[in-house]
Amino acid sequence: PAEYRDVLNQPNGQFAYRLKMTSINGQVNYSAIQSLSFNSTNGFGLKAITTPGNTGRVSFLVHTETAGNYNFSLFNMNGNKIAAKSVQLGLGTQSLEMTSGPVHSGIYILMGEYENQKISTKILVF
Repeated sequence: PAEYRDVLNQPNGQFAYRLKMTSINGQVNYSAIQSLSFNSTNGFGLKAITTPGNTGRVSFLVHTETAGNYNFSLFNMNGNKIAAKSVQLGLGTQSLEMTSGPVHSGIYILMGEYENQKISTKILVF
């Protein structure tokens, strides 16, 4: 699945995640360790995952303290929005994927919005 959820009650601080993936033939692979900093005073945290280029997909982790409708946008370094996603999220940490046209190697800005809160982070596509 393209989504993973982990509920943490009253999170605060630095969290590390690594996914264990088992294929149909039993082969086991592990994802790279990803970290997510979360400050419970701002309501949600956002962490971009380094992504191979030209796949048309950008992956990121989101930690939410409040269930609701969250909006995410991906901008190139010229400030042009190249992808957007709106999703209903519950509590906890989710791994999400945003789909767009080919995303070339470079640095992009990923912005998350929930009600009156906005956060952003850089994402490296290689």
